[in-house]
Amino acid sequence: MAGIFSDDEDNLIPEPTLTKPVGLVSSKAPARPPLNPPLKPVVPPPSMRRFDDVAATRAAIFGGVQASAAGIQPLINQRHTLSIAEVGWND
Repeated sequence: MAGIFSDDEDNLIPEPTLTKPVGLVSSKAPARPPLNPPLKPVVPPPSMRRFDDVAATRAAIFGGVQASAAGIQPLINQRHTLSIAEVGWND
């Protein structure tokens, strides 16, 4: 028997043999998965302003409150309807 247990000094390790892949095993390198484009953010990034810009901070707060108040749906029951109209503020 030639190979590791052989008495022949020149033949300690058998020669490698080339075999064909069997079943699902392939001799080719695995294919790289396709690169997907990055997903768009669900929420838009915040707008940045200077920390000491008081007027821009006030406008952002008042604008957010006004938009939220304008989006309030009316409350309706059998007798009354409560709604908000012409949402705004006076300086």
